[in-house]
Amino acid sequence: MKINTSNLLITNERGEVLLQKKDSTHIYPNVWCFFGGKIKENEKPNEALEREIMEEIGMKIRNYELLETIIYNEPEANKEGKAYIFKFDINSKDIKNIKCGEGGGFAFFEKSEIKELHMPNWTKVFLEKNLIENKGKN
Repeated sequence: MKINTSNLLITNERGEVLLQKKDSTHIYPNVWCFFGGKIKENEKPNEALEREIMEEIGMKIRNYELLETIIYNEPEANKEGKAYIFKFDINSKDIKNIKCGEGGGFAFFEKSEIKELHMPNWTKVFLEKNLIENKGKN
């Protein structure tokens, strides 16, 4: 199944990554993922991102940037397509306003913890390439 998605890499001042744990009914049950989701027909990637973030954590985001667009293929989920990956730096004040609207919860992870998380392969590869291999960057 071809599915294009908009995804948000959220980092805090300490360089930790905020991830969402999907619930047991999701296409990726009980795994850690970026916030975001499917791009609807006639929707632009940034519009999908803003809609999904509002649904999932109740935040209206601005000042985010597109990091990369990747082609992914996840045979175990019968899913392939384009993943637009945006980045957003969250401050301590905004963290207090996050409300879990979807999924099984969320948590911050240090770069060193990412390799041990159960997550879709393309997500793990992206994070390892962009966070762990580039340790000097946030």
